[in-house]
Amino acid sequence: MPTLDNDIESDYRVLVSRETLRPEAELYSFNLENRLPSFPLPLRSEDKEPIIDLQVLLNQVYDRAGYDYRIDYSREVVPALAEKDKIWVKELLGMKNQRRSPANTYHLR
Repeated sequence: MPTLDNDIESDYRVLVSRETLRPEAELYSFNLENRLPSFPLPLRSEDKEPIIDLQVLLNQVYDRAGYDYRIDYSREVVPALAEKDKIWVKELLGMKNQRRSPANTYHLR
């Protein structure tokens, strides 16, 4: 969906488009080091829109799937990250390794 006057610089975006309001939509932008956004999830017009906390949802999936034990964080990410993001990830993983225990998984907040 084309956007007008879009000068937002971000690596990731969530676009919420309600059928009854198209072509208008809500854009939630964020970068790797940011907390993932919360946003209303459009349903049928007669239903109340639940607020989806994407960060909480991702954290729950990560925990339940045991990704902290399955992912080899020493390998390069594909596609490659920008240099500023590589530095941020390295610092984040350093913090995680210092605090790691099975019951203490670090989450992005």
